[in-house]
Amino acid sequence: MKRSGSSSTSNPKFPREREGSPPGRITVDDQIIRLNEQMDLVLENQSKIIDTLRRLTNSSGGQTEESQESLLQDEELQKFPLTEIEQLDIVEEALNDPENRYFQQMKDIIQPEDKPRPGGLRRHFHLLMKADFFVQFNYDGIHNKYPFKKYKNFNNAIYRIRKHDGYTEDDYVTEMRAVFRAYKNRKSKNTSNARKKLKEAQAHFEPEIDFEKILWPDE
Repeated sequence: MKRSGSSSTSNPKFPREREGSPPGRITVDDQIIRLNEQMDLVLENQSKIIDTLRRLTNSSGGQTEESQESLLQDEELQKFPLTEIEQLDIVEEALNDPENRYFQQMKDIIQPEDKPRPGGLRRHFHLLMKADFFVQFNYDGIHNKYPFKKYKNFNNAIYRIRKHDGYTEDDYVTEMRAVFRAYKNRKSKNTSNARKKLKEAQAHFEPEIDFEKILWPDE
């Protein structure tokens, strides 16, 4: 008995079994038909998904721009501790808004969980400004130093964070002067220790050895 004709003439909803095939057996033609139906369904769903995504994108365009702006601001955000004048200038200008995000960062550094760090600003101010940068300042800007009091917004932010009952602006200025003295003394001590270690290292060389030539062999 001859096989039936091509399945292209069959009803796709009710594929005809080939003559001579065991009942219930799925033929190759049947598999092709079902595969085509599944592909049609996939394409239809894909089209729906694309339409849905397009609508969501159009409706949330403003939010997308805001998110991009927020990411850009995060990239431009100055990181503590500050290490140069340009950074301090940027933070100073941003703090024209007293509730700027820099204020919260400074608060988290100075008083994490609203609890002052042991030792206060005298021991931890380098978390706001790197020590070798901070010692280029003093409060009034005398002796060829940068004037720290010039940065009014920055000072005001620290004062607000440190403020407690009975703590005045004069108290803040007094405290900051003490902070500068502490870091100046620390720098002097570190410099003295470094010189002492250098002398100890030099003492281990024989007298005829030129230490400068060892440090700078090309000169």
